[in-house]
Amino acid sequence: MAHVVEEQLQAVWPLDKWRGVRVLVAVSGGADSVALLRVLVRLAEDPGRLIVAHFNHRWRGDESDADARWVERLAARLGLPCHVENAPEPHPAGASEESARHIRYAFLTRTAYAHGARYVVTAHTADDRVETLVHNLLRGSGIAGVVSLAPFRPLDADLVLARPLLTTWRRDVEDYLNRLGQPFRTDHTNSHQRYARNFLRHGIFPQLAERYGEGFPQRLSGFADDLAAWYDWVRSETEAYWDAVEKLAEYAEVVQAVQQTVPAAGGKLARSGPARADGLVGHAARWPSTCPHDGPERDWRPGDRLAVVVFPMRSRLPSAWPVVREALRLRWSGYGWSLGRLHRTHWRRIEQAWGGQSLGEPEERELSMKNVVDLPGGLRLFQRGTWLGIRHATVERRQR
Repeated sequence: MAHVVEEQLQAVWPLDKWRGVRVLVAVSGGADSVALLRVLVRLAEDPGRLIVAHFNHRWRGDESDADARWVERLAARLGLPCHVENAPEPHPAGASEESARHIRYAFLTRTAYAHGARYVVTAHTADDRVETLVHNLLRGSGIAGVVSLAPFRPLDADLVLARPLLTTWRRDVEDYLNRLGQPFRTDHTNSHQRYARNFLRHGIFPQLAERYGEGFPQRLSGFADDLAAWYDWVRSETEAYWDAVEKLAEYAEVVQAVQQTVPAAGGKLARSGPARADGLVGHAARWPSTCPHDGPERDWRPGDRLAVVVFPMRSRLPSAWPVVREALRLRWSGYGWSLGRLHRTHWRRIEQAWGGQSLGEPEERELSMKNVVDLPGGLRLFQRGTWLGIRHATVERRQR
C-alpha cells in the first residue's frame, strides 16, 4: 500500500507529466529533500533520469562540508549521478537569505541545462507554504507574494520548477522516512530564531496552535488555496488588459510621444529609439551625461536604453486595479526589472495616480523631473495626459 506522501506527490505531479524526461532533484540532506528523492526513485520508471544536485553555501564550515559528502554517498547508494558545487567562499555574514536563494537557483538552472533536464524539483512542503504565506503577509507583500509558492512555475525558457510535495505536511514526510529507515541530516541552525522563518516556526506557530488549535496550519493552507484561485483569475485577465490597451485609438501616438520626450535627469528631454509594440520604448539615441539609477552611477553611452512602459489611467480605460497591478508586475518581471523593494505604499501611489490623483501641474507633468514619483529599484512614475508611464532608470546594455 502506497504511503500518503507517495499518493500526494502523484496527485500533484502525475508520472505521465515527467515520464521519459530528465529531472534535477535539489537535495540538501534534510528530511524533506531526502524524502522527495526517495519517492521519486520509487515511482520513476527509469530512475537513471534523475540527477541529484547539492549546493554547499559553506555557512556552517565542516558541518556544511559533511552535508555535501553525505548527499554524494546517498546518491551513490541509489545509483544516481550527483553534482555538488561549493561556494567559492562562505556566504558573507549579514547577507540576506534571498541573495543565497538566487545563488542556489542559478546553480540549479545551470546544472539542469548541463544535464539536459526538463524539471528542477525542490522539496517545499505544505508547512513551507504556510510559513511563506505568513512571512510575506507580515512583510507587507501583495497577493503575488502571499501565494508565491505554487506547485509549478517557469524557472527559465526551457525549464520548469516543480514542488510536488506542496500539499504534503512535514509530519508525513518524517513518518515516511521512519518507515523506510532512511536517515537524514539535521541543520542545527534551523532552531535559531534570529532567522525569520525559524522565529515563526518555533516561536509564533506554537502559540497560535495553543490558542487556535492544532489545525490552524491546515486552515491557513485552505486560505492560500482560495487566494491562489483568485490570483490565477487575475493573471488570466492580464493578457486581455494589454490587448485592450493596445487597441485604444491613441496608444501608438502616446508611445511615440513618450519615445520623443522620456523625462530624464535635471528636467531635460531625451530622445529614444524606435518604440516597440508592447509599450517598451527602445534603446536611447542620446542621454544627459549622467542619470541616477539603481546601482553605481556612470555616464550614459550610446547604446544604453531607458525602458518605459505606458498604460492608461482608469478614466481612459476602466479596469479592475488588481488586474492592472498584476499586468504591470508581470510585464516588469518579464523585462527583468527589480521589484523586490516595491511595497504596498509604492503600489498605493501608483494606484492613486492611475485613479486620477495628479502628479503635478499639467505643464510640468511631462517635462520636469521634480513631479515624477521615484520608486525603489530604479523605477520612476510620470504622467502624460490620461496616460501614465513607468521608466526604469537602470542602464540596460543592448545585446551585441
